[in-house]
Amino acid sequence: MKKFYFFCLFFTVLSTNLMSQITVTSTANTPQIGDSFTYYRMLSPTFDVRNNGANQTWDFSSLTGALDTFSYIDVANSTDPNSFPNATMVAKLGNNGENYYEATATELSYWGGITFNQRRTDMTDKREVMVFPITYNDVFNNTYAAVVTANGLALNLTGTSQIKATGFGDLITPYGTVHNVLKIETVSNYSYTGVPGNYSDTISLWYNAYTRTFIASTSYGYANGNLSISKALCITQADLVTSNTEPVIAGKPISVFPNPTNDFIQLDDIDNEPVLLKIFDINGRLVLKEKVLHHKVDVSQLNNGIYIMKYIQDQQLHTGKLVIE
Repeated sequence: MKKFYFFCLFFTVLSTNLMSQITVTSTANTPQIGDSFTYYRMLSPTFDVRNNGANQTWDFSSLTGALDTFSYIDVANSTDPNSFPNATMVAKLGNNGENYYEATATELSYWGGITFNQRRTDMTDKREVMVFPITYNDVFNNTYAAVVTANGLALNLTGTSQIKATGFGDLITPYGTVHNVLKIETVSNYSYTGVPGNYSDTISLWYNAYTRTFIASTSYGYANGNLSISKALCITQADLVTSNTEPVIAGKPISVFPNPTNDFIQLDDIDNEPVLLKIFDINGRLVLKEKVLHHKVDVSQLNNGIYIMKYIQDQQLHTGKLVIE
């Protein structure tokens, strides 16, 4: 009986782990040039999602706030391409700044950044943001160094960080639950040469197996052990991918005007959350992909002809015909 009980217990635990854990990889979870992701941003979040372990639930359902968009562009199109020769892509943070990254098969590394309030970071020893592949309980350690310049003053920074996959389970977003997510936590400790005090930050990222970036995050910054800043992000439904194929959902017609047109179109049925509009030509080729936040879309670059429009909102596929003339 004891042997049978042990076998059942072992099989149950093994089955649960196999069903719930995912592995974050560079192929599935690294942004590509041309990608754009929009997040809800909440400063000083009131909810607590610091729990770790197997089969956890993290509740972001109360997250509200402004929208932040991260657009990934070629280094050549950035503000300062020559200062970051190791970077392979740039995350443009709206009109607030740019972060320079090197993406490889084994890691995503930060080489520096520029904010348009005159602060910049130049890494002399890169900081690893993510290591691939990574799954539950994996641990990676990193050292890094940088020159941080603000208000004309340059300071040398040195630090250490540990990246650890600390949990897996379900993540509750403001619009629904995402199953089988992996939580990856990075704890960093750093100091500035000639400046008294010690600084640290804890950044947690949640990934699923299909979205080419993190789907939620929290960050807590500390100065001499005291919390100085905190923030939470959660990806919008339009940018969340939950399978490796686009879902087939009962169709609903798109309300658009003017149609025919030759410059702009207006979409009527969009709620307050952005949607990803895709326009295809009659041969099925994607000719325009744009995140629609304010309902108006520039289609003046399209040639005369008939096109098919698609977007997903509230678990429903919207489709429609567009005529350019």
